[in-house]
Amino acid sequence: MDELQRQLKAFSKAYGLRGQMMEGRIKQLLAQGKSPKEAIEQVFKEFGVEDWLQASVSNVLVATAKDALGAGLAEQLSEAVLLEALSNPWDGSGMELSAKLHGASEAMKRTITETLQSQIRLNRTAKDTAQVLYDGYQHGNVIRQQELPKYMDDLLRWTRRSRENLTEEERRDLQRAIRKVRDQAEELVNDKSTYNHFRTALRNLVDKIDKGSEKSVQKAISVAIEEKSRYVAERIARTEAARARYDAFIARYGEDDSVVAYQWKLGSRHPAEDICDMYAHADLYGLGAGVFPKDKAPVNPAHPHCLCHYAPVYASELKSKKQSDNVEGRGNAWLKRQPLHIRQAILGVKGEQEWKAGRASWMKKARNISPVFEKRGSRFKQLILQLHSNPKIIKTNVAGHDIIKIKEAILKFTPDTITEVENKKGGINRNYHDHSGYTFKQISNNDHGNAKHHPYGKHGEHAHDYIYDENKKLIHRTTRELTDKEREENKDIL
Repeated sequence: MDELQRQLKAFSKAYGLRGQMMEGRIKQLLAQGKSPKEAIEQVFKEFGVEDWLQASVSNVLVATAKDALGAGLAEQLSEAVLLEALSNPWDGSGMELSAKLHGASEAMKRTITETLQSQIRLNRTAKDTAQVLYDGYQHGNVIRQQELPKYMDDLLRWTRRSRENLTEEERRDLQRAIRKVRDQAEELVNDKSTYNHFRTALRNLVDKIDKGSEKSVQKAISVAIEEKSRYVAERIARTEAARARYDAFIARYGEDDSVVAYQWKLGSRHPAEDICDMYAHADLYGLGAGVFPKDKAPVNPAHPHCLCHYAPVYASELKSKKQSDNVEGRGNAWLKRQPLHIRQAILGVKGEQEWKAGRASWMKKARNISPVFEKRGSRFKQLILQLHSNPKIIKTNVAGHDIIKIKEAILKFTPDTITEVENKKGGINRNYHDHSGYTFKQISNNDHGNAKHHPYGKHGEHAHDYIYDENKKLIHRTTRELTDKEREENKDIL
């Protein structure tokens, strides 16, 4: 079992224990007369479900990312720094982690409420039907003989629709009671004896429906929390943890020149055939089954609940291989060798037919295929660059501030510092970092090779001001002349 699976197992166990306590509390509140919505709202507040989900999923992500980064890198980065990076938007949704987890919490609440409300509505209908039957025959004049089958059918439908919340034995017992009432009704004659037997059977049915309704509600709560709500929680934990692992993997190997490709590995619990099977088994680039050039590797995970992962492929492993870019043709060749059910699992039934007829590309029809094998930058890149840059104080400016030399400019660095980067042509940029570490200003002693857009000073020297939104996302960078104070402080490079 790898680290991701260990973390998910621990998460699932913790959720199970919490779910049991929540289940008991919901039952208490319903018994006190609370509506399902009121009871569930109160329980989610009492148990701090959203906060727990945020903390628990965050722990899973950080632990998984640290494992994928490797001990060398992970030891140099604090958990707080890693979590901050993992909290940033990364997938196509553009949502931060906190927003995703808030949505998951709301979905869990909604799932439990809807499941419970649906069962209560079913129960009310069944209990009303049974009581109408009993009251009608109790007074001997409400329900006509020919109307009875409809009522019986209504009750049978209830037992079928409630089957997930009733045991098989309970369901069969109810069906027997319904059949007994129907059979006795058919034999009913106008005498006291048969009427009394029939009334007893009806009373028994009413009692069973009543007890069955109570049990079905109890079971509905358990199903909603232990199965349906758990599914929502575990889905986001799995998917985001898989993303964290992939993110850390490309951060670790993306700048490693000895690693030239990645190999797609199926998860140990891969449930059914899908696009992952093609990624793992097809030789799309002529480098071997499941092997992709680093800049053409599909995004991982491929779909919700996907636990597939990558392994690094070193240059020495591909000495005899020559890369081919005929992805379409190689994919076609692999698909033609697969049985129909696998082609349909990957392309869909209609998609497979269109592909087979030559009317559509497999890359257009494949389900969950990565967007044209896009290259995705890691959220950890800036952190890794910072570690690899071997920053050191090289000088102090005239204002008495230390200047730290780094190899590549990064948006976020140590708070309240000034970093300096020298380009290949000798131009120098100085980045000023605020109390949070974000770059708020850049001083350049050159025009970046573009005099037209930097008509400042004698040599194109200028300043950039960085503007962020409320979420610290860079939205604009202005360009302007240097102030007299800025010229004085940076005169050693001007």
